[in-house]
Amino acid sequence: MMVEMGPGPMPDIAILSGADGQFAVDTPYRGPYALMISADEYRPAHLTADVSNPEDSVEVAVELRPDSL
Repeated sequence: MMVEMGPGPMPDIAILSGADGQFAVDTPYRGPYALMISADEYRPAHLTADVSNPEDSVEVAVELRPDSL
């Protein structure tokens, strides 16, 4: 997972998920974050998560499609 764009400066880092596919990102700013989720043999997915309070959790769900489709 990568943060492609956020409401403030973000370091260029990739975030690995756990075995269950879940991941967490520290978001220091309020506002929308553009995320890119990818996995081997799957097409990347792009989505936006809106953070209204950086101290709260925001959950998003994404389904990756196999690369062969």
